[in-house]
Amino acid sequence: MGIVISNLYKEYKKDVYAIENLSIKIGNGVFGLLGQNGAGKTTLMRIITTLLAPTKGSVELNGIALTKSNEAEIRKQIGYLPQEFGFYPNLTVYECLDYIGLLNKIEPKKRKEDIANILEKVNLQDQKNKRFKNLSGGMKRRVGLAQAMINDPKILVIDEPTTGLDPEERVRIRNMIADFGVDKTVIFSTHIIEDIASTSKNLGILEKGKLLYSGTTKELIESASGKIWSVELNDRKELEEIRKENFIISNVYVNDYIQARVISEGKPYKNAKIVETNIEDAYMYVRKNGGTL
Repeated sequence: MGIVISNLYKEYKKDVYAIENLSIKIGNGVFGLLGQNGAGKTTLMRIITTLLAPTKGSVELNGIALTKSNEAEIRKQIGYLPQEFGFYPNLTVYECLDYIGLLNKIEPKKRKEDIANILEKVNLQDQKNKRFKNLSGGMKRRVGLAQAMINDPKILVIDEPTTGLDPEERVRIRNMIADFGVDKTVIFSTHIIEDIASTSKNLGILEKGKLLYSGTTKELIESASGKIWSVELNDRKELEEIRKENFIISNVYVNDYIQARVISEGKPYKNAKIVETNIEDAYMYVRKNGGTL
């Protein structure tokens, strides 16, 4: 059934909103939540996980309304990995998960079985007796995923799980998220566009608390098709001239010229050529145009 959010607001002080009039439906699978730092992603996740009360609006999780009286029932359905995740430093990996299982009131025999299964899923079997404080950053994030998944939640909420990790560990985390999303609802928040492209068929883009886009990654890319150009420029002066009228996504020096990637509704320069749109291009196009909803 997933998550249904209607006309959601979170006001921190008068007329200052972290979330403003947000409505969205999120079904099974991995849903990417993309936006800059401060866009409202973490606020939205904290509301969904009952850690923060909305100012107004409604949230339903698998048909259960998010109200004070329903918080305990909702928490049983949710696994949560916050952006800043830590644990008692002297506990071993196994003890960390055992403690979370105990909090979730999982019976001892089943808890032991569940921990063994989850350690295998996150590839930490050989590290189960290692103290949390001695783990690498990537291993700590895997423990975070394990604790979020140990009660087999129907909804998994993950906030910036790959920040600061090396490329190999990022790929490992992304693959775990994709596997879990086969038959569950997963909300995966990040500002790293590549992570969304690798895991999510559907995504939403937040900007200053407002929803700029919600749909498939394919539709997002199609929305910018024909608007992305490659331009060869002789020097910085030509680059600045182009910049006055158009948005430049990137520019790199190639031999003795500058190759710029430009967003423009029409041909921005005499030698400009339309190029194939990728998800980063489309994301920048939506942000530049204030949304395509």
